[in-house]
Amino acid sequence: MTPERRRQIEQLYVAAINLNEEERSALLAQAGPDVRQRVEAMLRQSFVAESSSPESLAKRIGADMDKWRALVAESGGSAKP
Repeated sequence: MTPERRRQIEQLYVAAINLNEEERSALLAQAGPDVRQRVEAMLRQSFVAESSSPESLAKRIGADMDKWRALVAESGGSAKP
């Protein structure tokens, strides 16, 4: 891989990582197929690593608990264990 190709991939990855799915797709559509495939693979690896981190799991559990409490409160019950 040439230094220029590596730089393109890194720049596109950095630009895409914090975009929502629609914006990310539009950005990646502008890249050549090889660069796009490499960036998509990097993004998948990044999202898998992020989604399985202890912090991410704790956030998801907290969000689920918040939803549960809201549902219980709406039904007139108590959300305390």
